Amino acid sequence: MTVGNARSEEQMKKLFRQAAEIAAEVPESMHEAAFHRAFDMLTQESEEVRAPVRQGKRSMQQSVKKLPAQPETESVAEIVISGLDRTKYPEIGRATGVLDRSLHLLRAAKDELDVDGMSPAQIARVLTEKFRVKTSADAVNQALAGADDKVDREKIGRSFTYRIMEKGEAYLDRGAD
Repeated sequence: MTVGNARSEEQMKKLFRQAAEIAAEVPESMHEAAFHRAFDMLTQESEEVRAPVRQGKRSMQQSVKKLPAQPETESVAEIVISGLDRTKYPEIGRATGVLDRSLHLLRAAKDELDVDGMSPAQIARVLTEKFRVKTSADAVNQALAGADDKVDREKIGRSFTYRIMEKGEAYLDRGAD
């Protein structure tokens, strides 16, 4: 075994440990899927950092901080889609507006899966794929952006993450629709 291979083996062991730590944060039934997803994301991130980038006639190492755009959007949505039992949350399907559906989903994801916050794209994907209620990220963003007393909004990258607040839960408890 060469020195390069030994280093590569150590890097792989480190990536496996990191993926296992990440997977330990989700419910046990989702450990395997979360491990694979985390490992894929970690290896992709590792490759992105080392990938050469052409700028003019010279090449330099890419040292860009990975933005939480698409991969995280997919993984959080996939965790909620696979981990949430939709039969326990009929109110999501019964709700008549995008705001109410989004708030119900944010609360269910937080209570059931400890997912505290989702982007409009994640919410729209879960509502459409898991609950069969077609909606768009733009509609979710518009509904939640106007509900600043019910949700906390944090800018991440070029998107926002919304977390339900106490007033949002009280609104749902009062009968939202």
